[in-house]
Amino acid sequence: MIDIPADSTGTKRRAWVWFAIKGAVSLGLMIFMLNQISLGDAVAAMTQISFGALLLAWALVVVAHGVNALRLRTFLPGIGAWPALRFTFIGTFYSTVLPSQLAGDAIKAVRLARANNDAGQAVSAVVRDKIMGLAALIALSLAAVPFSGMPASAETTGVLGVALAATAGLWFALDRLPQNGMWARLAKILPRAADVGLTRRQLMTNFLWGVVFQALVVGIFIAVGVDLGLSISTGAWVVVIGVVSVILLLPVTVAGIGLREGSLVGLMGALGQDTTATLAMSLVILMLSLAAAGVGLVFDLTSRDRVT
Repeated sequence: MIDIPADSTGTKRRAWVWFAIKGAVSLGLMIFMLNQISLGDAVAAMTQISFGALLLAWALVVVAHGVNALRLRTFLPGIGAWPALRFTFIGTFYSTVLPSQLAGDAIKAVRLARANNDAGQAVSAVVRDKIMGLAALIALSLAAVPFSGMPASAETTGVLGVALAATAGLWFALDRLPQNGMWARLAKILPRAADVGLTRRQLMTNFLWGVVFQALVVGIFIAVGVDLGLSISTGAWVVVIGVVSVILLLPVTVAGIGLREGSLVGLMGALGQDTTATLAMSLVILMLSLAAAGVGLVFDLTSRDRVT
């Protein structure tokens, strides 16, 4: 059984200080960007989005969460389809309201650990699902670079290649944690893939679902972006969204606010796209993320942690 230590006053204080710092970074990034782009013009552009485009984007958001639930089940087959979907939305809620995306995964891991008979398996499933999803994201982005027409494509390939190698290194490092000394506790929380019965078929299935998930995310951006008049190749969309998704893993802002908008505007601007329309797209994506987080909040408040 995994012991979840009680939080101390000092730890809570540090968490709030860190949250305040991230909030300041988000605010600073947004102020800097809004000095370059008119918020009023971006909001006006948002109002021009058709209902059909918004409906399609939201449908893709829901389907993407369903795919994420399927990914989780490949590593945690004992969990039912509905609980997996519920935990996925709850994870989205905490990823949105807490200072880091990874915080949402941590909450999901703890909640699954408490509900599952094998806590180590539950935590391992969430962590390895995250790593495999990141690998799928980077691999798809790498494959799309030659078809993207991106400037500095060689540099982009190099950065993505290093990121993929680092992701693979992290995966293999988890399977080689020392069973004694300072790493013993972490090794107990994160057992080796073989120790929790993961097979190559499960790994490949999870990876392929990760590719499908990333394709759906790209589809969400295209549904909104095209309706706003943004026009780049499909390959460029894949690379842009992949790079932005990697950047958003940096725990330096609240819910990615400011970082998402700045990176999107910079990358789309380099491709000759209208920065006002890009900012409008980013704000719409933020609203869709908040809507999904709202669904997670409802699930969190109205149901108990069960895996069946």
